[in-house]
Amino acid sequence: MENIRNKVVVITGDGSGIGEAIADAVAHAISQPENASVNKIVLRATAQEF
Repeated sequence: MENIRNKVVVITGDGSGIGEAIADAVAHAISQPENASVNKIVLRATAQEF
């Protein structure tokens, strides 16, 4: 994952669901100490419509 510290990240959505989950994951990743390595952010569906 490219270092996204000190960069602008734009996540579209209505502030709930997958957009909120992505924003939370990105915020968590960039809040880690500089010497911590966050290589991947994995998103998995918790429910699926049939």
